[in-house]
Amino acid sequence: MPSEAGIYYMTAFWVVFYVGKSKNIRSRWRKHHKFNQFEILGIFGRVHYKIMPESQLHTYEKNEITRLNPPWNYSKTLGFWGLIALFMSIWGRVIYYIVITALIISFGAYLIWFFYIH
Repeated sequence: MPSEAGIYYMTAFWVVFYVGKSKNIRSRWRKHHKFNQFEILGIFGRVHYKIMPESQLHTYEKNEITRLNPPWNYSKTLGFWGLIALFMSIWGRVIYYIVITALIISFGAYLIWFFYIH
């Protein structure tokens, strides 16, 4: 993380969960108040950032929050059940993608068997 001013995004599976601003992104990330929520995302969680002048931080952050509507910007730190629900929603997506991929591969194998082997 850079020690410069900018906007940062917490994401997982192409979903933006939080947008924040900081005059020093590295320092802010080390002290981040939503870090326990980010840990639940596990290996799927990512932090992206964009360096910009301090004078543009507030306006840019406000516009990004309006555009992306990240859920953690509008909530307090999640409690136990909120973290469990988040964990289930992330792993539910993983399972969904695995099942869809398996179905596509199975259908492709069936088509190959039906048209070429059968």
